[in-house]
Amino acid sequence: MIKTSVENPAKFKTISRALLAYAILRGYITHAAWFVLETLLTLGRFKRRLPGDVSKEFTESVALEAWMYIRLKEKLGQDKAFALMRAVIVPVALVWYGAGFRLVEAPRTYDNIIRFHELIHEKMLTEDGNLKIDERNDSRYTYRNFFCPWYDLFKKLRIPELTEPYCAIDSGLYNTYLPGEIVFHRGGVNRTIASGAPYCQYIYEHHQ
Repeated sequence: MIKTSVENPAKFKTISRALLAYAILRGYITHAAWFVLETLLTLGRFKRRLPGDVSKEFTESVALEAWMYIRLKEKLGQDKAFALMRAVIVPVALVWYGAGFRLVEAPRTYDNIIRFHELIHEKMLTEDGNLKIDERNDSRYTYRNFFCPWYDLFKKLRIPELTEPYCAIDSGLYNTYLPGEIVFHRGGVNRTIASGAPYCQYIYEHHQ
């Protein structure tokens, strides 16, 4: 029955995310199906306008939501558009990034959350060197991320505020991974690049 595995985890590509977005938006706006369809039909043109230094892999993970927000912002203004896209991004991103942590395919353990985290961010740890691990033991796992691709792209698109929902999913994903046993926090307020800090702080506490 299960078609995925640890080596081949679930993947939620553009169409899957568009369907999830539609299921949410239809509760808030009229003609949600038409809005999502129009967004999909013009998405390729939007991608071609993105900065050339943005990787194709990262583009695939955020372009749909960014384009939806820009289109909603033109129609409804920033406040309403942001509220709608936050309602979309948080659950959709939890599904997208949760797949990378093999929520279905592997046992949820402290060791596994670290293992899959470092697998997902392998390039940032090795090639780019933007991710610095400060502590890695049985009770704490902490690191700092010195480059936020979401903030970098959204700032170039003049929608830096859209970074916030992506920051918010960290608490949602990591604190529901193994509730009570693993507690995630940033060690205070304004501990992200998007909020003005020099790096994003990640702290995982393991309670045995």
